[in-house]
Amino acid sequence: MTVIVALIAVAVLVAAAILLMAVRARGERDIAVSARAALITGAVSVRPDDEPDAAGALASVEAVGGAMIQAGFTVETVQDVLSDIARVNGVPESDVLVFPNAVLMSARDAGRRETGAVAGGDGQLLLSQIDEVQQTADAARTGVLDPSSTIERIRRIRGIEPAYGPVLRVVGYGFLSGALSVLLGASWLGVSLSLALGLVVGAGLLISERVPRRYGALITVAIAFFVASVVLLLVRFGWGSGILAALLAPLVVLLPGALLTTAVLELSMGHMISGAGCPRPAALAARAS
Repeated sequence: MTVIVALIAVAVLVAAAILLMAVRARGERDIAVSARAALITGAVSVRPDDEPDAAGALASVEAVGGAMIQAGFTVETVQDVLSDIARVNGVPESDVLVFPNAVLMSARDAGRRETGAVAGGDGQLLLSQIDEVQQTADAARTGVLDPSSTIERIRRIRGIEPAYGPVLRVVGYGFLSGALSVLLGASWLGVSLSLALGLVVGAGLLISERVPRRYGALITVAIAFFVASVVLLLVRFGWGSGILAALLAPLVVLLPGALLTTAVLELSMGHMISGAGCPRPAALAARAS
């Protein structure tokens, strides 16, 4: 029996090793494809015979690091990418320190040390912007884009406008809320109420994007209080328990699912400060391109 258990354990380890090698090879191919998609007009790649430029590498790291932090990438991922960017630009003796809302880097070139720091920007990037940031990071870490081209692409990414206007986005929130209430077993009346409250929540979230960040939490609390008050009052007035799903469905978009996932990943990798603190904005993953 012991021999059988040992053989099973060895077989599992071998299968896991084969799977990891296959995933790693595929990941490298995916990075290469993503990097090529980041090319822009006038872009220049890094050549092996280029003179190391600590100042340029530092500026590139600051641009990519600030964008990745704002996009919500984990600290571990950001640190790996920034270290690769420094190495591919000829300054491997660089120190990168990543926090959930800031990046510190020190690069050395010909006996001279360049040091810089950048804070993550305010607000949440659109999903389309996050995808572009990923492609740019892959291109910068593989040398497809030199520091100047990388900085220019990050500048263009920050200027991307939402693909949909405010009216369509609010309508989208409403339909999302109505669909979630169906999954929660709401009555037809509850579905209609969820859709209406979803429109209100969507309008409130759009307003929260235009007010100072310090007031964002107040708007979130006000939205949740309004939705709960409306649903509970209607139940009290005899609308039936079938509308109780409307208490949850409109508020699902307020849950920081991506933020909580990132926090768990960072805690599992030993980044206790960033995982426990998670000061990234909670407005949360609901912005869609």
